Amino acid sequence: MDGDTMNVVQKGILGMGMNVSAQGEYSQKEPEYVNAGIINKAYTESQLSEIKKMIGDDEVYDDYFKFGTEIGAVDYKDTETKTGEKCRVVDCIVPTYGVEYKAVMTDSGKIYLNLNVGGEGDKLYTNDSEYTEKTVPETVEK
Repeated sequence: MDGDTMNVVQKGILGMGMNVSAQGEYSQKEPEYVNAGIINKAYTESQLSEIKKMIGDDEVYDDYFKFGTEIGAVDYKDTETKTGEKCRVVDCIVPTYGVEYKAVMTDSGKIYLNLNVGGEGDKLYTNDSEYTEKTVPETVEK
């Protein structure tokens, strides 16, 4: 114990479930959630609205895309496509939930979402009617 904080070190494996451990810092203070508000940091309201339209299935949107973003490991960055168009890239993975996706959203409003739910394989959603590739556009590493 250190004031209002308790540090726990776990030795060995406890039967607590997949990827669950007692190890960590516990506090009586208000918790800080790493993903708090992440969906609104990574996406604009208009992008979320367009993605919901593209997916079309409320269950897939709410239960996998949105919920996965809220609980998953999310990384987002502003970069550009290999063709030079400015964009935002969002990567999300939730291994214990079976959700993984990569989204590329260009400044011109084009959205490309490669979503994999439950190991069923990738499915590409896009609002770019002229796009013929089977995955999101390649982006430049910055």
